[in-house]
Amino acid sequence: MMQALSEISLSAILIIGVLQGIDKNLINASRDLGASPYETIKRVVLPSAKSGIIVAGFIAFVKSLADFGTPIIIGGNFKFLATESYLTVIGRSNLPKASAMSVLILVPAMLVFAFYRYHMKDLQLFTNTGSKTFESGETGFELKGPLNTFLGILTWFFIIVMILQYVTIFGSAITYYNGKNYVFTLKHIKLMRYGKWGSFFRSIRYSLIAGISTSFIGLLLSYYIERRRFIGSKIIDFIATLPYIIPGTFFGIGYILAFNNRPLILTGTEIIVILNCIFRQIPIASKAGSAVLTNMNPEIENAAKDLGVPKIFVIKDIILPLLKPAFLISFINTFTTTMTTVGAIIFIISPGAKVATVEMFNTLRDGDYGIGAVIANLIIISTLLINMVFSKLIQQPNPAKALESKFHR
Repeated sequence: MMQALSEISLSAILIIGVLQGIDKNLINASRDLGASPYETIKRVVLPSAKSGIIVAGFIAFVKSLADFGTPIIIGGNFKFLATESYLTVIGRSNLPKASAMSVLILVPAMLVFAFYRYHMKDLQLFTNTGSKTFESGETGFELKGPLNTFLGILTWFFIIVMILQYVTIFGSAITYYNGKNYVFTLKHIKLMRYGKWGSFFRSIRYSLIAGISTSFIGLLLSYYIERRRFIGSKIIDFIATLPYIIPGTFFGIGYILAFNNRPLILTGTEIIVILNCIFRQIPIASKAGSAVLTNMNPEIENAAKDLGVPKIFVIKDIILPLLKPAFLISFINTFTTTMTTVGAIIFIISPGAKVATVEMFNTLRDGDYGIGAVIANLIIISTLLINMVFSKLIQQPNPAKALESKFHR
C-alpha cells in the first residue's frame, strides 16, 4: 500500500499533463451527440489518455521493483529481492551474489518494457494519423452516481493518509515522548549543527542542477526517439531506461567502478553525484516526453519544415514549448528524487560533502529521530516551495500551443 501511495502523485501529474493535451473538440462533440459523461470518459478520455496511463504504470512498476528503502523499513519479515541484494552488499560484502540478484530484477523489468514499447507503438500509429485541433475553454462535466462516490472516497482516503503522514513528521520534529505523553520542545532544532545545514543547501544545489539538466536531455531524447525514429532508436530507448531498472545501490557502485581510475577519475567529487542523479532520472523525462509527443499534432511541425524552418528552430520554437507539461513533470520528479534519494548516492558521496538525506539516514540510524524529523521537514518544505515556484514560471501562456489551436481554423 505504501508503494502505491508513494507513486500516486507522480502518476497523477504525468496523466494530467497528457489530459491537458487532449483535443477538447472530441469531448464537446461527444457530449453534443448525446453521450453521457460515463460514455465520454470510456470512449474519448481514457483512449486519449492511454499513453499517459501506460507510461505512469511502467514507471510505478519499475520504481517499486527496484526500491529497497520502503521494504527495508516497514517490510517486517517479508523478503524482497531489491532489499536482499542491498543487504548482501552492506552486511555480507558479497558483491557477486548481489549482482546476480540484480540481474534477476532486470528480467521482469525487461518484460514490462517490451509491453510498454509494443503499446506505445500502437498509440503512435493511431495518434499520428488524422488531424488534431485544440480548443480553449472549459469542457468539464459533472459525474454523478456510484462512480463519482467511489472516486471521491479514493481521493479523500489519499488526502487523509498524506495529511497524517506529514503531520506525524512535523510533530516528531517539535515533540518528544517522556514515557507518558508527548511534550513540546525545540531541542531537536537547536541540535542542528552547521554541517547539517551545509548538507541541506548542498542538496538543493545538486537538485536544481540535476532537475534542469535531466529535463532538457530527457525531452530531447524522447523527441529523437519518437519523432525522428532513426535506426537503433529502440535500442537507445531501452539503454536510456536501464538506469531506472537497476537498483539504486548498484547504480552507485557502477559509478564507483567506472570513474575510479584513469582516464576519468570522478570519485569523491560533486560531479559524480550530480551525474548519477541526472542519468538515474533521464528515463522519467524521456517517458514523460514520449507520452506528450504521442498526443501532439505533428502537422504544425511538418508545416514548419515545409516552409524551410531550420530543424534547430523547429525544436526551440515549436517542440520545446509544447513539451512544457513534460518538462515540468521531469523537473518536479528529478528535483524531488534528488532531494530525497539515498540508495543511488550513498556509496559515491565523500565524507565532507554529505547531502541532507544521508545526514537524515545517519541520524535515524543513531536513534536521533527528532533531528531526523527536522531534516525531513526541511526537505519537504524546500521541495514544495521550489516546485511551486518552478511550476509558476514554466506554466506561462504557451505561444506554440496557441498557434496550434489556430492551425486548422
